[in-house]
Amino acid sequence: MGTDADQRASIDRRPKSGIARVLAPSRETFENVFDTVYQALAIAFSVAVAGVPLVAALTVVAQPLAAWPFLLLCAVPLGPAITAAFSCFERARRTGDLRPMRDFWIAYAGTARRALGVWVATLVLGAILVLDVMFLWGTEFAALVGPLLAVVGALLVVTALGSFAGIARHPESRVRDILKAALFLAVRRWPVSLVTLAILGAWATIILAQPVVGVLGLGGFALYLLWSNSAAGYASLTRESEATPTTR
Repeated sequence: MGTDADQRASIDRRPKSGIARVLAPSRETFENVFDTVYQALAIAFSVAVAGVPLVAALTVVAQPLAAWPFLLLCAVPLGPAITAAFSCFERARRTGDLRPMRDFWIAYAGTARRALGVWVATLVLGAILVLDVMFLWGTEFAALVGPLLAVVGALLVVTALGSFAGIARHPESRVRDILKAALFLAVRRWPVSLVTLAILGAWATIILAQPVVGVLGLGGFALYLLWSNSAAGYASLTRESEATPTTR
């Protein structure tokens, strides 16, 4: 029989149960949590710097919803910033290594031109939809056309976010092909699209109420959730294409 010290050592070497791991997390768990929080905050800060016109406008403007044309103009740099953030998440998924401040700006320089084209088109179409809603508001056509415009607007937003994720995931692909894939995924995976809209709506509400908290505090986590929804769709397309036999 061994000594009491040997028995205690053998007990310490036993794998901890799930409850024990939660109540007494390991050093590796603390490091992973710290890295995740640091990366989220660093990416949120980088997005805020890249989109500083919009952040400043949200801080200064007293009634943001009433000044929506001005906010749309200030939001022009936001699309490339979101794409760069998605590129950072994509790189972390592939390599397991992320230096967010440096990787963000490298990704921004590499994807800004393509993402800007998608984003400007999205803003223009969004402005047209808003003007249509304002024109039809209070008329007998609002009940008929309003739901259709709402669906089109939702598809526009989800497709834009999917396009940013597609540019980050497949930088070699044509923007036209990425837009088609993003629209297809937005319609096919409509429950996930609803989740994306819910996350985006909650995040926008917090930003309008508390811009600093919404952008710097929660921005990185919200962007990660938005990216993961879109990235999962592209991953499913990749699995389906690999599973489908090719014929000559």
